[in-house]
Amino acid sequence: MLCAVGFGDKGFGVFGALVLALRIGLGFGAVQGSLIFYIRDSSVHRHRASRFFVRGATTMVEVKPRPVQNEAFQAL
Repeated sequence: MLCAVGFGDKGFGVFGALVLALRIGLGFGAVQGSLIFYIRDSSVHRHRASRFFVRGATTMVEVKPRPVQNEAFQAL
């Protein structure tokens, strides 16, 4: 969703949007992995909770689905 918003409103290129998405994903995965390791939480429960959290965070970015109109991104 951040890539679609970046393409439409912020003027990001394909490379910038993909780097942004990878950085967010790596950061979120590192936090979830450390919670599983240090709290000794079940990975299945942590995965389901993180999916719920990400779904809510995506709704905060944009409520309606937004198609990507960037030709370079569609060519990938």
